[in-house]
Parts: sequence; structure tokens; C-alpha cells
Amino acid sequence: MLKLKLLTSLAVFTTLLFSCGASYALSSCSPGVIKYIRYETDNAKTLVIIKLDSMNNENYTDNPRLLQPLTYAYAVGEKVTLHTESCTSGDHGFASFSLRNK
Repeated sequence: MLKLKLLTSLAVFTTLLFSCGASYALSSCSPGVIKYIRYETDNAKTLVIIKLDSMNNENYTDNPRLLQPLTYAYAVGEKVTLHTESCTSGDHGFASFSLRNK
């Protein structure tokens, strides 16, 4: 019975999520070359903040596994495509990215 209630709750939540215009899958932003990388640190975590030449805003991640590949992409001038929930407004955090040839 509890399993059925959980599945029903999940179905209602999913319906509300999509009816409000939210997307579960992460979208991709316009690819661009990293113009600069900067870091901000507080007591809890370090944010890596990047600026792409194809976007007006900065984007950030707190995923430490992305530090080295982002630095590589910046050093060699690879195009980066960010995978994020919002490319143009709101929270500019990204969870992953892909590299493109120049």
C-alpha cells in the first residue's frame, strides 16, 4: 500500500513539474570558447565561475570533477557547450558540459 502511495505521489509531482513548464532533462546552451575562469570560495565549497564568449552571463559549478577539464578547455581554446536548466535567466549553474572542436 505504501508503495502505491509513493508511486501516486511521484506521478502527481511529475505532472505538476511538467505542467509548470519545468524540464527534467538538462538543456544545452550555445557553444562558446571560455573567455575567463575565476574562483570563489566560502567555508563550505569552491565555485568555479566561467564566462563563455557566446553568452552574456557567467556560469558556475561546484563540481570538483569539472575543474581539470574546464581548465584544459580554456588552455587549448576548445568550444564548450554547457548543460544547464537555464541558459538565459535565473540560476546559471551547470552540472556538466561537452567539448566541441574549434
